[in-house]
Amino acid sequence: MTMQLSKFFPKSELALLVRSYGAKFDNFWQEKTVRIATRISFAILLFILAFLLFTWQKLPPQVPLFYSLPWGEEQLASPNFLLILPFSCLCLGILNFFLAVFCLEQHSLAAKILVWVTTSLIFLASFTLVKIVFLIT
Repeated sequence: MTMQLSKFFPKSELALLVRSYGAKFDNFWQEKTVRIATRISFAILLFILAFLLFTWQKLPPQVPLFYSLPWGEEQLASPNFLLILPFSCLCLGILNFFLAVFCLEQHSLAAKILVWVTTSLIFLASFTLVKIVFLIT
């Protein structure tokens, strides 16, 4: 990867870019509230994946997932669709945490709000998933 990047960036600029991003991540982890929110988010995601792993064998062939559709078979989906929630939360979390890293220096409050809103969304999605699984098992 360094060979490909060195075509576009001289070595000194590439090293400066890597150090700059490293410093931003260090500043990100120095913020106590951001660090707590990040750990809570990923702990919830690990919990929900473990929960799905342990309850997977008990799930019926069709689970109610699409509650916005009319009542009946339209709401049912394969249990594999339950994985959409944790993996979309993971992608959203990673994206938002990277955004927070880069806006922390200039907009500290915005970065903290972004991290805590992401944590809240992950919690709500996990709560919904647990509620669906308990409804059908």
